[in-house]
Amino acid sequence: MSKTKPTTSFLDLLPAKAASTHPIRIISPPENDLEPGSISSASWLKSPERRSPNQHIASLKVVCFSPEAANHLIRERVYVAGHVVNIRKDLREPIRCNKCQLYGHIRGVCISDEKCAHCASGDHVTTNSRPNQRLSCVSCGPDSSHASSSCTCSTFKETCAALDTRYPENSMPYFPTGEHRTWARVPTKLSNAPLPLIIYGS
Repeated sequence: MSKTKPTTSFLDLLPAKAASTHPIRIISPPENDLEPGSISSASWLKSPERRSPNQHIASLKVVCFSPEAANHLIRERVYVAGHVVNIRKDLREPIRCNKCQLYGHIRGVCISDEKCAHCASGDHVTTNSRPNQRLSCVSCGPDSSHASSSCTCSTFKETCAALDTRYPENSMPYFPTGEHRTWARVPTKLSNAPLPLIIYGS
């Protein structure tokens, strides 16, 4: 086995009924044509016992031993519990503090006052926000009309663009390897389009 740095992957929209199966066995049936030992570990993002009774889909975190194995999952159709699951590589996204709601750090090192992620108020925490509360973003200011966690946030988009510049691999559909095609980039319109399934790389 290559000593290549392990590559972390996510498979989304998996049938939740597969929860009773060991995570590694879920993605390792013969039809997925994975080399033995390709998967280092696999775990559910939300444990089965914490799911709602009506939950029909779930997400699985998979750590591959090599980018080649991860690229195989991206390139080929993956079968899970009789369903075909499409996968794509993850894009690095900005870190946002869930205490002050600003970008660039996490709660553990935050020295600012706590703000509600929904309405930007400092009078209550996010979990105590009222359902009918007017949305407002801490980063964009009081004139905004979206939550701090919204993907439509202009600050979020600007920060994503800065990350794309810093990490060119964000525009690559595969993890770069010695194979030439893995260095190809996705056209701008495609890379900006919302895609349903994710694979994360460390």
